[in-house]
Formats: sequence, C-alpha cells, structure tokens
Amino acid sequence: MILLGRPYLERIPMAALVAVMISIAVSTADINGLRNLRRIPKSDTSVMLMTFAVTMLTTPHNLALGVLAGVALAGILFSRKVAKVIQVEAIDLSDQERRYRVSGQLFFVSKVYFLQGFDLHDHPERIVIDLSSAHIWDQSGVAALDQVIRKFRMGGSEVSVEGLNDESLDLFERIGGQESAHA
Repeated sequence: MILLGRPYLERIPMAALVAVMISIAVSTADINGLRNLRRIPKSDTSVMLMTFAVTMLTTPHNLALGVLAGVALAGILFSRKVAKVIQVEAIDLSDQERRYRVSGQLFFVSKVYFLQGFDLHDHPERIVIDLSSAHIWDQSGVAALDQVIRKFRMGGSEVSVEGLNDESLDLFERIGGQESAHA
C-alpha cells in the first residue's frame, strides 16, 4: 500500500508527519509508568533512558538511532547477567582425584567467571571436568576450556572432559581446541 501511495505520501509535509508521530507517542505514553520508574529494574530503566536520550540528542530527533542504542544496551546488560550464571563446583573425590562440575553457558562474556572457578595452582593426579550441565557457545568458550586443561596438564595432572553435548562437541571439533581435542 505504501508503494502504491508513494507519490501521494511524498506530498505530505514533514511537519505534518512529525505531528502525527508526536500525537501517537503522547497517546501511547503511560504517565503512570513514569511514576513507577523506581520499581522497574534498573537495567530496564537505563535502556528506556538511553533510547530517549539518543532520540532527543540526535538532529533531527532520530528514533531509529535511539532504538538501536537501546537494543545495544539491552544486549550488553543481558550478556552481563547471563555471564554470572555459570558455576563451577569442585568436588574432591580423594586426595588424588578432583571433579569440577560446570553448569551454565560458556561464552565470551562468562569466560572470566569460568576460569575463576578452577584452582589452577593445585594439581591432583586426576581431574575430571564434567560439562553435562553446560553449553559452549563460541571460540572463547573453547579457548577457556583449552586453557584450563593445558594448565592442569602442565602441572602433571591427567585431565578428562565428560558430558559435552553434541553442539558443544561439534564446536570443539570445528575450532579444534588443541588440548581439549585429546581430552
């Protein structure tokens, strides 16, 4: 419909289109929502404020850039939240054997939290890394696991990896983690 009406739409003054857009924005704005800003999670509030600020600070007021900035900020905040979900639990089976049970999502943002879960200075004879409750999403996750395996092996430990799901194993094989490929 827009394509067919293009010759007519081009004749409408920009000021009239802006007025229509403003009236739609005013009618959809929830004034009560502004009163509840303190109850809304800070991440949601920051996304709304970022969208509003970028829209208002661009000349002309560019809603597309505002939405893009808001979506980018929401993505960053979500990644930070998901990164903290990964957990590494150390279970000593004996003096010579330790099992690390990993649960959560391993990717570029959670790599640091993953690495902090391992005691890389203590080298029992045998180490098992159980990934049955974890998923590896990207090259950074493969590199992090590879780094852990390499450090334990350099310390003299025998390391094995268990429970990789099919997608994570496929990623391992494609990227080719040097140490983990032989685990």
